[in-house]
Amino acid sequence: MSEFEAITSITDGVEKLVQHESLFMGAMAAALKCRMISMLMADEFMVIDCENVTAKTLPRKPKSVSAQFTETGKECRDRAVLEAQRRYCGNKKEEAQASAEYEYSDRELVSSMLDLRTISLVSAENKYEAKRLLMRLYIEYAKNAYEYRREQKAKAAAATAAAAEEADASAGQDAVAADGAAAAADFNAEMEDEDEDDGGLLGVGVWGEAMDVRALPAAAEDEPVPDFAEEFETAFPHWLRFSSSIKWKQEFPQLDQNKKKLDVIDDLLPLHVGKLYKRAEQDPRLGLFPRLARASRGSIGTLPAE
Repeated sequence: MSEFEAITSITDGVEKLVQHESLFMGAMAAALKCRMISMLMADEFMVIDCENVTAKTLPRKPKSVSAQFTETGKECRDRAVLEAQRRYCGNKKEEAQASAEYEYSDRELVSSMLDLRTISLVSAENKYEAKRLLMRLYIEYAKNAYEYRREQKAKAAAATAAAAEEADASAGQDAVAADGAAAAADFNAEMEDEDEDDGGLLGVGVWGEAMDVRALPAAAEDEPVPDFAEEFETAFPHWLRFSSSIKWKQEFPQLDQNKKKLDVIDDLLPLHVGKLYKRAEQDPRLGLFPRLARASRGSIGTLPAE
């Protein structure tokens, strides 16, 4: 039973964390699954030391699968590995493989590149594909943002022009009324001095139409569309440097200051990393990467259950 418990405790921890609605978990589900697979395929498990269990303590001790596990324990472990490989590693066979790589979804790869905690976890085999997917998302996001800003600018310009036109029209109507009154007075004064019959044409009066003859400003040519691919290639190295330069212990004093190497899952996962992204948004060298992490298909705020 202790061997069975040691195996299920590994998968139990992943299931609880993946289904837990906590902040900044978008990239962590893949990291949790990768660690689970690695732990299940290891030869050593920490099993409960049944001989030393007390009412207050539940001590564990290392136990080798190949050398110390019972046949039932080995079968349990093999089945757990096979199920994990079939779900997450693309294993279509009826037996577990000696080595297997986790198969990231496109969203998981992009999210892993946008989460400052998990960039280092992307394997060498996945780095090219991760960058390609991230570049495609960056360009798509940048184009949408550019079009949105241009539409908003056009709406603002149209509203300003409409307000100016309305003001000019009102002023023009006042001017027409004043000119008309003055012209009528002059006409009547002239007619009083005329003795000759005008053939009934005197009722025509003086016609005038107020027109704004000022030339409209020439329509500005559209701004050239930025090269978003080039923008990505410029900002991407800065994003990598920014992620690698973070001094986690200084940023988060609650971390174990004596621990030499921090673990992504055990140490960094619980952190509220939002303040790092707020700072990143103030650095123009990082391009749109902070915004992609906040609001895109690769958002690090996506719930793992999604």
